[in-house]
Amino acid sequence: MSQEPSYNKKDKLGNSRFGNNRPPVPGDDGQGPRKGPKFSIYWIYAIIFAVLIGFQLFGPFTTSTAPVEQDYFQQVLKAGDVEKYVVISNRNIVKIYLKKESIGKYQGKLEKGLSKTGNEGPHMNFKIVSGDSFKDDMRKFYADNPEIKDVGSVDTESDWFSKSLSFLLPILLFVGLWILL
Repeated sequence: MSQEPSYNKKDKLGNSRFGNNRPPVPGDDGQGPRKGPKFSIYWIYAIIFAVLIGFQLFGPFTTSTAPVEQDYFQQVLKAGDVEKYVVISNRNIVKIYLKKESIGKYQGKLEKGLSKTGNEGPHMNFKIVSGDSFKDDMRKFYADNPEIKDVGSVDTESDWFSKSLSFLLPILLFVGLWILL
C-alpha cells in the first residue's frame, strides 16, 4: 500500500491540511483575501492642483475671442459688421460682437474653435489703456464718421473665482499645515 508522503501539506483537492480549508481561487497565491488599492489623499491634492492650473491657463468659463488692434476694430465698425461692442471698464478690455451674417467674412481672423453659425460672441477683443482715452478716441471716430451709429456700452465683470480663491486659499493652507504637522 502506498502512502502519501508526510511532507505534503496539501491534500488531493489542493486544500491545506492546516488552517484555511477554502477551495482554491484562480490567481490566488494563498496569502489571504485580495485587497483593492488603497485611497490616497494625494489624489485629491493632485486634482485640486490640476483645476487651479486649468483655471489659470484657460480662465473660468471664457469663450475664445480673437485679439485685434483698435485700428482693425474701427475698420470693421466702418464696414458695418459690428452688432455691438462692450467696454469692460474694470479690465480695460473691449469685447466686439459681430453681426451673424458677417462672421464668415472674418473667419480667418477669428479663433479656430469659433463656428460660423450659432455663436453669440464676443468674437474679437482688444485691450485699451483706459476707458476715458478709448471714449475720446471713439468720440473722434464718430465725429469723423457721422453715418455710423454708436453701438457701444460700458460694463464691469466680476471675477468670482479669484475672490473665492483669495478667501479659501488661506483656510486650505492652514488646514493642510495642521493636518501635515
